Amino acid sequence: VCAATASGVDDFVAALRESVAAAVAAGPVEVAPELRAAAAALDPATLDDAAFDGLLALAGLGGEGGVAVPKRMAPVNALLDAAPPRLREALLIAFLDRLTR
Repeated sequence: VCAATASGVDDFVAALRESVAAAVAAGPVEVAPELRAAAAALDPATLDDAAFDGLLALAGLGGEGGVAVPKRMAPVNALLDAAPPRLREALLIAFLDRLTR
């Protein structure tokens, strides 16, 4: 928030309240055990397209060699939170690569 955006603070606060209420109503996201196990088995140093495709399919995000953007990002964020940092970085790079293909 700065002087240039001060006039929009009330709208921002209202939108933030609505977003918080929606997030609370949706509840926490649980990563399916099989998805968590599949992610844990991946080696970030050798993550290839086939392994990433399999993870996308298991997560319900695969789409004909690309990425199906989910309606909510909470499941994606929950999976990333469950992954070790090096794998998280490799998954984000692969995900962004797919979005730009």
